[in-house]
Amino acid sequence: MKQLITEVQKKCRQKKAPIAILLICILLAGMFPATAQAASLSIRYDGKTVKYTGSQTKITIDGKNTDLKGTPGLLMNNTNMVSYYDVFRTGLKADTSYNSSTKKLTIRFYNITVEMQVGKKTAYINGKAKTMDVAPKSIYFSSKKKTKIYVPAGFVAEALGCTYVWNNSKKTGQITSPYIIKIDGEWVIYTGTKGKVTYNNKSINVDGMPGIIKDSTTLLSAAKVFKTGLGATYKYDSQTKQIIISQNNSEIIMTVGSRDAMVNGEQKTMPTEARVIKIKSTGKSYVMVPGEFVATNLGYAYKWNSSTGTSMITKKQESFFQHSWDGEALGVSPDMNMITSLKAETAGSSDQLVIDSRFFLDPAVTQDLANSCLYIDIPNVYNGIEELTEAVGNGNYITQVSLAPTETGVRLTVYVKPNSGYYTKVSDTTTTIVICDSGSEDTTYQMKVSIPDEVSFSDITTEDYYEENFFTINIPGDWTDYFNGNPIVFNSDIVSEVTYNLDSSGNTIIKAETYELQGFRLNEGDGFIGVNIGDPSEIYDSIVVLDAGHGGSDPGTSNSKEKEKNLTLKIIYTAAEKYFNSPDSPVKAYWTRKEDKAVSLNDRAAFADKVGADFFISLHMNSATSTSAKGLEVLYASKNKNLLGSANSKTIAKEYADYLIDELSMKGRTYTTVDRPNLVVLYKNTVPAILIELGFMSNSSDYKKLADSDFQKKAAKAIYDATVNLFQEYPTGR
Repeated sequence: MKQLITEVQKKCRQKKAPIAILLICILLAGMFPATAQAASLSIRYDGKTVKYTGSQTKITIDGKNTDLKGTPGLLMNNTNMVSYYDVFRTGLKADTSYNSSTKKLTIRFYNITVEMQVGKKTAYINGKAKTMDVAPKSIYFSSKKKTKIYVPAGFVAEALGCTYVWNNSKKTGQITSPYIIKIDGEWVIYTGTKGKVTYNNKSINVDGMPGIIKDSTTLLSAAKVFKTGLGATYKYDSQTKQIIISQNNSEIIMTVGSRDAMVNGEQKTMPTEARVIKIKSTGKSYVMVPGEFVATNLGYAYKWNSSTGTSMITKKQESFFQHSWDGEALGVSPDMNMITSLKAETAGSSDQLVIDSRFFLDPAVTQDLANSCLYIDIPNVYNGIEELTEAVGNGNYITQVSLAPTETGVRLTVYVKPNSGYYTKVSDTTTTIVICDSGSEDTTYQMKVSIPDEVSFSDITTEDYYEENFFTINIPGDWTDYFNGNPIVFNSDIVSEVTYNLDSSGNTIIKAETYELQGFRLNEGDGFIGVNIGDPSEIYDSIVVLDAGHGGSDPGTSNSKEKEKNLTLKIIYTAAEKYFNSPDSPVKAYWTRKEDKAVSLNDRAAFADKVGADFFISLHMNSATSTSAKGLEVLYASKNKNLLGSANSKTIAKEYADYLIDELSMKGRTYTTVDRPNLVVLYKNTVPAILIELGFMSNSSDYKKLADSDFQKKAAKAIYDATVNLFQEYPTGR
């Protein structure tokens, strides 16, 4: 049939083709779809005319295809280059100008100006110099007889405040318009933090108008945060531009555009003025007020969490009752421990019972769920106050407190609202019992670490020693005395021991040992770190096993200079570890080996099941008797029927092969993906699995790349990026 079509097509091209033949051509054209093949482009740039055979890319802006007028994007040095006029002037509606004599290109978009020059990698964003991966180019398209100025799409998009995502499978740069607001009478691109807001650790809905940073001050929506979120009374007069917010016997009067405010009749100066801000995408306007100023003057506590970009508003601490020793207890030796004061107070969304004593206390706390109370038994202590039973009317959780002597000490009975939980803090001679919602973050952690005010959450790092079933939390500085007075609390049966000590650099290392391999995640609390500990699949959204081929007594292939086992480890672990273990990596990685040791093929395959992985990658190098054999290929096993979303190993192998060949400028083998149904690490795996043969050690040009440290880093980054893309395309759904 194929031969018949070819012959008919030849007849059709003849000038005097019979009518019947022409009809057959038309019928056959409808019966057999055309097989589109990317034609080469004849282009001229940098003084050379070349046949461009690479990917012809596309651009979307806010999800809509951009008309590139027949001149597609081009991949140059792994950078998507596009016509500035078609994408940024016509598509994004930016103001542009190009001086053909100086070759200077200027793109202005609201309050951002980007200046570039053809042939130079240095660009200026609002006057600040930045370096591009590829310089703008003047490109002549022979077929269109047009010359266009091409710029790096991602660099320019992000410089203009847009979001840029490269979709490798679709060869498309996806641009999302920036966040544009009208503030102080001017439309600007806002690139600062879009703040969240919580009240007593529960989120306030600020969708549509997040917190905005101005003059180093967070502006919050008066209506969304203070009226709806906190229940305050709020009025705004659009004529006089006066704002009135009142609650808790406090009244704040502000005027848009002024830093002066009246608080209960007293004039105060705010850190920045209240404003009306308009959102371009929705057309809605919001009255925005200085968040901390308003919250604190209404009687709340306010804290800015810079790591999460959150305004944390809480109820101010308020004592329910306080009892102290009157100094008249007779016959009590100065050597005897004694309770000197007892108070109950609010602490944000929680309550706390604070016990002061002469010396350190060692309380035992038991919870009676049936009677909604806590029994706090303190041995070897004298009650310097008195017996008491006191009802509490204004606590969040505590309803009544009783204090009575026992044969060996004293017992505190604390009645609480149903579904309350607790945890204990001890510092020198002060013991604090915190009462909170049993479903809140305070009680859902398997481990809680109180941290000093001087320590920032962003300075804390972790190390996962999963091979030995422990992990560490690393805090800069010597805080061992602090933890002596503030014990680390854990309430998980899987945790065997928690210890802390100083390392050789003088930093505090907290070591948490578990009975079996566990995942963990740190969460920032108010003055503490909450640690979730559990099976890896319960903790992480996406898990990959990375396998450095060979190792130990098994060197793999080699040439006179290097062994395969060393190259695979250098790339998949030494170079890739910084990407997969970075704080912002969305993928958790486990390695079958981190050193030169032998691991059996069956153990490598079984490791994916042990860590609850979603995907498995094994890295190898190829070899052949012919030194001309070269290129990259990715293997899969058709016997492996496991899926990641809707993708099987074959589908994933094809995506990795295409991506790596493109990113690393590698030659692909005749068949870039190959079925190896009996490879143990592939077919015995419990998850989709691929084996990457990155190149031939027996080929001089391939080996030159494989042995180059810069290429190794580039390959590691490409494997990481391909893995992130994979989980974005086929999410686990956890």
